[in-house]
Amino acid sequence: MFRFSWIKTVFALLACIAAMWVRPVGRLPRLLKVLVLAGAVCFVLASALSPDPVQALVGRWPRYEGVVVLGAYLGCLWAGARILPGSTGTHRALVTWAGAAALVLAVPAVLELAGFRPLGGGAGDRPGGLLGNATDEGAVGAMLLALLLPPAVRERRPLAVAGLAAAATTVAASGSRAAYAGAAVAVVIVGAVSWRSWTGPQRRTVLVASGAIGAALAAALAVPAVGARLLNSSTVEGRWLLWGESLRLAADHLLAGVGPSRFVDVLPAYHDAEWAAQVGTGFPPDAPHLWVLQAATSGGLLILVPALGCAVVALVFGVRSIAGAGSPAEKAVQASLLGAVVAYGVVLLTAFTTPGTAPLAFFLVGGLVGQRLPVNRPKGPRNRAASADVPRTPPVLVRWIAAFAAVAALAQAVPATIAEWPMKAGTDLVAQGKIVPADEGFSSAAALRPWDADTPMLAAQAFAASASEGNTQAGEQAVRWARRALAQYPDSLESQLALAVGLNATHQEGVARVVLDRAIRAAPNNAELYTQRAIASFQQGDVASSLTDAHHAAELNPTRAEPWQLLADIYERTGNTPEAQTARQNAQARR
Repeated sequence: MFRFSWIKTVFALLACIAAMWVRPVGRLPRLLKVLVLAGAVCFVLASALSPDPVQALVGRWPRYEGVVVLGAYLGCLWAGARILPGSTGTHRALVTWAGAAALVLAVPAVLELAGFRPLGGGAGDRPGGLLGNATDEGAVGAMLLALLLPPAVRERRPLAVAGLAAAATTVAASGSRAAYAGAAVAVVIVGAVSWRSWTGPQRRTVLVASGAIGAALAAALAVPAVGARLLNSSTVEGRWLLWGESLRLAADHLLAGVGPSRFVDVLPAYHDAEWAAQVGTGFPPDAPHLWVLQAATSGGLLILVPALGCAVVALVFGVRSIAGAGSPAEKAVQASLLGAVVAYGVVLLTAFTTPGTAPLAFFLVGGLVGQRLPVNRPKGPRNRAASADVPRTPPVLVRWIAAFAAVAALAQAVPATIAEWPMKAGTDLVAQGKIVPADEGFSSAAALRPWDADTPMLAAQAFAASASEGNTQAGEQAVRWARRALAQYPDSLESQLALAVGLNATHQEGVARVVLDRAIRAAPNNAELYTQRAIASFQQGDVASSLTDAHHAAELNPTRAEPWQLLADIYERTGNTPEAQTARQNAQARR
């Protein structure tokens, strides 16, 4: 059902386990280790201070960035520092696989851009990729572009050249302004560091490649889906609204934030009428789309300070690694790593971390900042002093403990991945009206993820969608699954809405109004909540309250047809034909 989180986390964990058993060539700087450890401790503390520590620690749908997923990110950071610094063979392998990955990623990117949907979705949906949405696709494309540019120019390796073209195509196909900016910054960084060491033909190659990349981006603008995305100002306005509300939220919870993974349920209290009119409630954001605000809202200063410290230290060590490079080739390698890392940072100025993109970025950060281990020297009186400075290999016990932790993480990640298949089956069966087998599918998924409050929430939403079309049996299941979700995570606004829909469908309007009153106190500008309360009020015979809520829903979200259609139904059933006709015309105009 959702392929962008758990299965990516499984692969990242397997990579970390593999890195434990290879001979290290580098290590993380001690200062960065201290900051990362401090950040991990602060994350646990912020989770403990949140209203629901368990869900904060395990993470929530769709990104599940709790202990396991964030641990996989940090494991990739450690793996990059362990195997990348100063290793020519490893870097050649990285370039080879980066080129192959770029070619693989470009295929669905181009197909999606052409209007085909090999990854699912409707014809009007925004194009996506193998690793996430279009922005995620563009972020990875920008990182791969930075990695492949130096070897494509200096060595003209066929796979690097082909991969570079594919990475540029992926960025162009994404239609993501952030990815375009990240790719441009990456090219500038790599070019600025390596320009003096390139020969005349190599410089001309770079200029031609840059022109080709620019032409690809310009050509992408001619594609309606990309052009509409790039030139659409509503997304920019939506970001400004989101950042402003997120900033107010962070200011109100300055020390410890609202708790990891609680953003999606707390932010609606800060939505105003402008948000309701411009953005609506269809896709509630679960992150501020800006990494600094993401840290600040999740854990306040507790998480923001170490996160900023890690970012600054990583950049400083990255610049130092370029300055201390022993040859132009080594400097080009470090420049490509810095370009890739900064490109990802640029994308995170308008996006958020995901398991589809973050493992690669953290791995490259490790390679950028990793300190090369001294080569062991033969034992003897002359080398005794030098040997004392050589770091010892971590004890076998430490590696076994780390391996055990990774396997324990897999014990959560693998069943969570498997659960996506019955989740998908359950959703499809609900859409077909097959309620009983759908319930069995969701039950199987919940058994695989008993710790996850969002599995029953997603089941409740699927049943609620069917219940809103008059399926009473689906309404009963929506109530059951929503109550189960709320028992695990009482603050979930989405679960409360699904519960209200199910209660209305099963003629429990009084209980529905109690649920909706509570939800509206938490999210006073959510049009869907007022729509459902209008339905409950009308079914109870309270026509005046029903009309008030329906009108308010129409005012909050003036582009939606549903509130006007509800008003038309209410007026028609109460015999007010002129008002019913007007409301119906308004609904028709918005379809």
